Amino acid sequence: MKILLLLLMSPLFAFAADFQHRHEINSYALSSAISRPMRNTIWISRFDIDSASNEYFLNSSGSPVASSNKIISSVYDADTRYDMSEFYKKKNNRTKLISNFLLNSPNTVYSFGYDSGIAAEKINIEKSFFLGIVHVIEVYKKSYFSISSGSWFGGRVVESPCYDSYDREYWCQNLMAWKDYQPVYPKNLSYIDFKYFIQF
Repeated sequence: MKILLLLLMSPLFAFAADFQHRHEINSYALSSAISRPMRNTIWISRFDIDSASNEYFLNSSGSPVASSNKIISSVYDADTRYDMSEFYKKKNNRTKLISNFLLNSPNTVYSFGYDSGIAAEKINIEKSFFLGIVHVIEVYKKSYFSISSGSWFGGRVVESPCYDSYDREYWCQNLMAWKDYQPVYPKNLSYIDFKYFIQF
C-alpha cells in the first residue's frame, strides 16, 4: 500500500484561485509523474453556465462586483427609492471553462480557460482567459517537488451612469453623484503553489 505525505507551502494569496481546479491538476500531474505516465491527455476541470437570472455580478475569480438590486435607496436620502432592476437585467448567460493538457511531458500540466463575461445596460464584465501550469520534479527516489501557478487575464469591468430629468449623472446602485463615484473593483487574483511529496 502506498501512502503520500504532502507538505504544502503556499503564499498567502494562494487562496485566490479555484481550490478544486488547483487540487485536481496537482493530483493528475503527481500521479502521472510517479506511477501512471500520461501523454496527450485532455480533460475539463471546470465548466459553469451562470444563468442570466442570477442577481450577482462576479469577476472570473468569483469575487462580487455588483448586484442587481431591484429597489435602491439614495445615498443622500433614504426615502428616495427607485426600481433599477431593468438597468441590471443580464443580457446573456455566462460560460466559464477550464481545460487541461498533458502533452509530451508526463510531469507537466497546462491549463487554459475562458470566461465569456456578462453584460447588462449599466455594467459589463468583459471576457477573460485563464493560463496555468503545474510541473512535478523528482528530487530523489520517491520524493517529489511540484510548483504550480495560474491566473485569469482580462475581465475588465465597465459601468455607465444613470441620468435624472436634468441629465445629471448618478451611479445607479445608490444614486451617488457620478463624479464622486470612484470604484475599486476586486481583481482577478492569481496563485502560486509549492508542494513537496514523500512516497513511502
